[in-house]
Amino acid sequence: MLPDIIEPNLTLLICGYNPGPDSCAGGHYFANPRHRFWDTLHWAGCTADKSLISIQDAELLRYGIGLTDLLKNTRHGDKVKVSSADRKRLTQLVADCRPKIIAFLGKRPASEYMSIPQRRIQWGLIGKQIEGARIAVMPDPSPANGHFEKLKYHWRVLCGECKNL
Repeated sequence: MLPDIIEPNLTLLICGYNPGPDSCAGGHYFANPRHRFWDTLHWAGCTADKSLISIQDAELLRYGIGLTDLLKNTRHGDKVKVSSADRKRLTQLVADCRPKIIAFLGKRPASEYMSIPQRRIQWGLIGKQIEGARIAVMPDPSPANGHFEKLKYHWRVLCGECKNL
């Protein structure tokens, strides 16, 4: 289990589905060296001065960004359904740290949190809220996402929106 990287009044809380095996083994978010998460944040302007790496995940707080997962006690590949306790934990986390935006990393965690079919979810800010935090659904920069390159501009839009808050 990876600990949440949070503090009060974040600009952006990024919520993945569950951590991958490299992250579980290394104890840091997005530890797979092929994962494009860190480079994407830098490219999009969220970490403008430098591109971070997984062992620097806690440094995201300097940029007003936090990290969590919808499923905290599982890892990638586990066949576990999101429970009402998982939803309640995330809702309470958002209530406690009060981010301005919560960005789900991919349609799957957004779909399972909101109980909405994935096909009905759009990319970007979607006009819904959790405890006052605006919801965004962002394309996952995972190496398994073959559509990422044509969708990554959504990250630049989101990071630009965060700078205006």
